[in-house]
Amino acid sequence: MTGDTELVIEGYWRSGNTYAARAFETAQDRPVRIAFHTHAAATVRKGVRLNRPVLVLARHPLDAASGRMFLAPRLSLEHALREYIRFYQAIEPLAAGYVRATFEQVTADYGAVIARVNDRFGTAFRLPGRPGHALSDVPQSPTCRLPRLASICQERVAEVRERLRARMRNSSLLQTAERVYQAFSVNA
Repeated sequence: MTGDTELVIEGYWRSGNTYAARAFETAQDRPVRIAFHTHAAATVRKGVRLNRPVLVLARHPLDAASGRMFLAPRLSLEHALREYIRFYQAIEPLAAGYVRATFEQVTADYGAVIARVNDRFGTAFRLPGRPGHALSDVPQSPTCRLPRLASICQERVAEVRERLRARMRNSSLLQTAERVYQAFSVNA
């Protein structure tokens, strides 16, 4: 993030960060400097400190952690969940300085999310999903973007997620992560 950054889009891994940044860029009629994809609380802190528009994304912890593990197979679920918890707990005290959105909000009506950013920060960013702009044209995540691999990728992530859900059913770590997500999403 630099002094000329116009928008920060951050969240834990697999929370829709790539999609959100690409959909946003595609909707604009000029290049907009975006800081995104660091998955670091420090980027959110700096954006808030510099009074930049900041959009923080979150996805259910089991979905985000299983997607993260798909990208980094040697990463344990416990480690992924601890990362998730640390990220959102670190930025919670700054909540007044950013707009929150869930993965579902971004993928269902991203225009409404960017409208909230505009309202909160007094910006005039163009809204994704406006007439003549198809969100289906937005480049997808590099993990699953090849059409012939997309369904296989989604099936594998779903399999991993279900195995993890069964294994972690009574995990206090998952319960903590879910409480963090619930607190985030209540205000999203």
